[in-house]
Amino acid sequence: MAKLTENTVRTFESNEDVNTVLVAAGVHIFQGEFIGINGGYARPYEKGDKVAGFALDEVDNTDGDNGAKKVDVRGRGKVCIELPNLSQESSIGATVLITEDGELSTETGAACFGKILRLEDPTHAIVGFDFIYQQEIAIATTSQTTEG
Repeated sequence: MAKLTENTVRTFESNEDVNTVLVAAGVHIFQGEFIGINGGYARPYEKGDKVAGFALDEVDNTDGDNGAKKVDVRGRGKVCIELPNLSQESSIGATVLITEDGELSTETGAACFGKILRLEDPTHAIVGFDFIYQQEIAIATTSQTTEG
């Protein structure tokens, strides 16, 4: 792509932070729930799932087949979450991890959720997260490391 020499109007997909995914059979998803992908279908996050983000709406597929319903998931952005042991001095920039049971913590965890950007109060932080590109970056980094 050549360097621009004038203003260029670009068309961006609206709500680029949102992805629509098919819901697994027998699953009830609540608005704001942390969503994982298992076997290509969305469900409440469990250890080993690919992380998708947060459900924007409640979806009840308890009586449906795989893919009978869809859920919109916010996969990138900033979110206010409750976390223990926050302090202005040590929490800003700290990594937030997903524990095995899907809780978020700065203490222990199995996977990276995001980074603390600022504190709202002593128990709530604004955390930046990106699950849309995080896996592609991890795969590319791993490929470069193993090939080079």
